[in-house]
Amino acid sequence: MAKITKECPFCGAEVKKENFNRHLLKAHKDVKKEKFEESGLSKPAEPVDKKKLEREEKIKAQIVKQKRNKRTLMAVIAIFVAVSVIAVVIYQGPKMFPGSGKSAPGAPINLYANAGNGVVNLAWSPPASDGGSPVTNYKIYRATSSGAETLINTIGNVLQYGDSAVSNGQTYYYEVSAMNQNGEGEKSGEKAAMPASSQTTLPVAVMTTTLGVIKIQLDTVRAPITAGNFVNLANSGFYNGVTFHRAEPGFVIQGGGYTSGGQLKSASKIPWENTGLKNLQWTISMARSGNANDAGSSGTATSQFFINLADNRGSLDTPTYPYVVFGKVIDGLNVVNAIAGLSTHDESGIKIIDNPPVINSVVIQY
Repeated sequence: MAKITKECPFCGAEVKKENFNRHLLKAHKDVKKEKFEESGLSKPAEPVDKKKLEREEKIKAQIVKQKRNKRTLMAVIAIFVAVSVIAVVIYQGPKMFPGSGKSAPGAPINLYANAGNGVVNLAWSPPASDGGSPVTNYKIYRATSSGAETLINTIGNVLQYGDSAVSNGQTYYYEVSAMNQNGEGEKSGEKAAMPASSQTTLPVAVMTTTLGVIKIQLDTVRAPITAGNFVNLANSGFYNGVTFHRAEPGFVIQGGGYTSGGQLKSASKIPWENTGLKNLQWTISMARSGNANDAGSSGTATSQFFINLADNRGSLDTPTYPYVVFGKVIDGLNVVNAIAGLSTHDESGIKIIDNPPVINSVVIQY
């Protein structure tokens, strides 16, 4: 009769064959695999509890889902908070924190008003500060009495305006303000002008230098921006003490920017304007960047000017942005020629006067 039991090699117990593996797992599960193999046996594997595994996998899946939902919720909350903060900063920041963020532009500067027959031409320079956002528009204010200006027009980002809704013989007062996406800035200084049926005499700049007097007629009709800028600088005393620093015989003499000590004085840029005037001999023009394309937009001319010693139309009246002529010398050509004949030295291809003559004053006469 076949033996129905089997002797355990580890404890010597007689165990039914069908229960042998269960006995090994229960009584000798801590015995190492090598001991089993020495006894000619394979260490039996514990039976798999599928239900237990399913429960464990289900619990793990629930934990992963909960963590994922929590991360999603936190991300949604973070996005909501960030959007809210950005909205507050954009729309309420300047109110909540005065002086922070962007603001309306400053006041336009160098407002100039030139009266003609039934028209007043205005010109100005951009604000010193745009408030952190580009200027988009300008507002024009007008009145027939000082300090009572009201809005008459809103224009684009241009630096001049012609007011033809005026009557000859009436004095008009003007102010201009700048706008950006943050609002309207302060108004410029007030300027007055009176249209007339006949053109008034053009102003003359009496320029007194250490070598003599030069008189320059300023064309405030055809060059209101450029000539107006020169008038404003002269009236402010800007030119007092600056020099003629450059002399190119047969070409130009240039000045209006450097002190006798060689220091550059700063002035605001003015926009290029198409005056139609040509760089003929003895005319006066504004110096600017050498790149013709830089003359557009807000311009690169500031305070420096030059007097043409010859007919320079071929070299200075470029097709795109000719150098802007704004007047002509009417007296003092001997002084102009004396400056042109001074000794010079070369600096980067430009003839710089060794002992530059000083402009003592510039007085505007009407």
